[in-house]
Amino acid sequence: MGQHANARAWAEFERLDRIKQEQSFEAEPPLTEEEKAALWDDAYWERLDAVMRYSLPMRHVRVWDEVEVGR
Repeated sequence: MGQHANARAWAEFERLDRIKQEQSFEAEPPLTEEEKAALWDDAYWERLDAVMRYSLPMRHVRVWDEVEVGR
């Protein structure tokens, strides 16, 4: 009896999980012009930050560099 009860419980769980997944993929309304502009603005600044971060020469300093130099 335990095996059949477990099988029914798993079947019910899978059914409810499938329903929940299908509901999570429901279509969202299209973005407004303001929302599109805000997304573009964020993407622009993130892209600008990435250019600045990776284009400038950088030197990584370890905490122990000062100790090694002082010797």
